[in-house]
Amino acid sequence: MVVDDSAFMRRLISDLLEKDPDLEVVSTAANGLEFLDKVRQVKVDVVTLDVHMPGMDGITALGEMMKTRPIPVVLLSSVTKEGSDITTEGLLLGAVDFLTKPIAWDNIEQFRDQLILKVKTAATANMTGLVGGLPTKPLPSVRACADGAARLIAIGSSTGGPRALEILLAGLAPDLPAGIIISQHMPGQFTASLAQRLNDTCPLEVREAKTGDTLNQGLALLTPGDYHMRVTNRCSVELTTEEKDTHIRPSIDVMISSAAQVYGPQMVAVILTGMGRDGAAGCVQAKRAGGLVVAQDEATSVVYGMPKAVKENGTAHLSLPINGIAEFLNWYIKGLEKGDSPKLNRLPYLTER
Repeated sequence: MVVDDSAFMRRLISDLLEKDPDLEVVSTAANGLEFLDKVRQVKVDVVTLDVHMPGMDGITALGEMMKTRPIPVVLLSSVTKEGSDITTEGLLLGAVDFLTKPIAWDNIEQFRDQLILKVKTAATANMTGLVGGLPTKPLPSVRACADGAARLIAIGSSTGGPRALEILLAGLAPDLPAGIIISQHMPGQFTASLAQRLNDTCPLEVREAKTGDTLNQGLALLTPGDYHMRVTNRCSVELTTEEKDTHIRPSIDVMISSAAQVYGPQMVAVILTGMGRDGAAGCVQAKRAGGLVVAQDEATSVVYGMPKAVKENGTAHLSLPINGIAEFLNWYIKGLEKGDSPKLNRLPYLTER
């Protein structure tokens, strides 16, 4: 289903999608209310949803739909700051992916190819477990560590990641004795909005990273889009654009590999939902250095690509549902702080060891 208030855009998006023989546009809607009405009547596998519409906008309609019948949604937005903020809100509500509308139509073929790829990927998304509202932000109780955190959690995510990140970070203890770094596959104009939204809903401080930021407990640093994040031996981070052997920035492999060299057995690498294999090579380095590797399980992953790659290469110590990862990290990191050697089989909710 194509949802857009512009009749021209509805026709254009429909025509672009149907250039692929595997795709059929079965319905269109001009606003959020019409969308909610039609989606109850028509069998739809994927929705492309404009975020700016008169009456009921796309984000309000998305929130209503997600309460009762989650369907994979690809958001279409502008490249403005307002568009970035609204798109981030939609991703946290459970939209699978997004695509910015082109400013000029001389690259319409590139837009078409991206649109078709994102719609086909969304069609394979696992939407179970996404019914319900957003978490409420607890009162923070942050204890900063001026000399840098002694332990580190490195999190990588991609398609479906914003919502998974929110669930995970909301469950972490505010006094967890570890720094946190995150690489989410997302363009640069969107990561600042994501960091702000996560900061508003999680007990930790979440912000976009800058070169020289110290890794402190109670602080989660999100890699800006279009940069790589590296951990330095001064327990701080460095942002670079130099690595040419990676197909995407930010690279989860770059982040985790550098963290493994500094933190070794005092780190946990977490790979969340996402398409592709980014993070798998970095987790090999983390495991060799003595770190622990956690993969999100298939049942709760919107796209089970990156976690599956970590399992298939033998580096995942355990696979957990998204709503169990925070509980595990709280227990495991506090065990490391006490100098214990936590026994993974003490946790009854683990899906596998």
